Amino acid sequence: MDREVKEILRKVISFDIIVAALSSTICYIFFKLYTNILFIGLLLAALNFILNSIISNYSLKENGNKVIGAIGSIIRIIITGGIAVLLCKNNRFSFIAFLIGYTLHYISIVLYGITINKSERK
Repeated sequence: MDREVKEILRKVISFDIIVAALSSTICYIFFKLYTNILFIGLLLAALNFILNSIISNYSLKENGNKVIGAIGSIIRIIITGGIAVLLCKNNRFSFIAFLIGYTLHYISIVLYGITINKSERK
């Protein structure tokens, strides 16, 4: 994997840890039953991000196989959907907590973009 991709992953994951700590604490205070599901959603989003980076980096290299990127995406979607169904099949509020956790990962990506933008201005 390229050095630049590793650096991006490292920074986004560090933001994910901060977002996970804050959101889990807030969720635990108000909605104790859904804290684990929220955390699993965020963790799964981060793992998907890492896998997508690895698969994309591999498939975009000169001799990389483009089909691997498409198959990897399909497999990741099926696994994520399967986990969501297993976690949330009896409780729609669990599904909402899972989606919120999954969506919280995008906050980490936005925070990474903001820090990159600020560092480029200097």
